[in-house]
Amino acid sequence: MRVRDLRQTLRGLPPFAPAYARYTRRLEAFINDLRGLMTVSDLAAVTGLSWDTVKAIVKRAMEKDYGHPRLKDLRFLSIDEIYVKGVSP
Repeated sequence: MRVRDLRQTLRGLPPFAPAYARYTRRLEAFINDLRGLMTVSDLAAVTGLSWDTVKAIVKRAMEKDYGHPRLKDLRFLSIDEIYVKGVSP
C-alpha cells in the first residue's frame, strides 16, 4: 500500500467514535446502559470522565428517546413541583 492510498483510507470520521468526541461509541453505550441505575456523578467517577461530558452523553440520549413528544392527543398535563423563590408551602 502506498502512502497516498493510506491517506485516502484515513480521511473521514473514525467508525468507533462520534465526531469531535474524546470517547468511543462503546463508552457512550456503556454510560447509556447505566444511566437509569446510577447518577451522573457516579457515572463520571466510574468512567473517569468529567461530569459535564457524562451529562452531555446522557442528555443527547434522552433527547433522542424523549425529545419531541406528540402533543396532538394530549388531554392532561400535570406538574409535580413548582418553585417560587423565597416562598415556602
